[in-house]
Amino acid sequence: MAWADVQGDGIEEVYVSGSFTHPGALHQRGADGAYRSVAGTGLPTVGGEAGALFFEAGGDGQPDLLIIKSPAGVALCHNQGQSRFALAPPGTLPPLTNAWRVASAADVDRDGDLDLFLGGGTIPGRYPLPADSHLWRNDGGGPRCHR
Repeated sequence: MAWADVQGDGIEEVYVSGSFTHPGALHQRGADGAYRSVAGTGLPTVGGEAGALFFEAGGDGQPDLLIIKSPAGVALCHNQGQSRFALAPPGTLPPLTNAWRVASAADVDRDGDLDLFLGGGTIPGRYPLPADSHLWRNDGGGPRCHR
């Protein structure tokens, strides 16, 4: 699960990652306190997700969503406002495929922007061999991979 104030209204929404049979979904808290799935978000409808992370990737101050796909790959979805997302254009992230299991964002080089760590799991079809982990450092010109 990943939590963020997607709409900027002071109320956090939650994204619940999908399984192989069900896609992930964004859920919004109603006035009664219950969470309900939001329709028409533009998020990928392919199941098989290993996790998700909200972080500011688009430079507009809105939380964007990184979805870790299983068995390999990632999808970056830019927040368009009003609980709507659009897949980032090709080339936005480095062309890496891996068996990711965890994602975390932090300013590791203390330059004021968030850098992205993707932790590897095991190599698909080659258990128990470990997959590489990667640090994508944001240097203002797009993320670069550092091992």
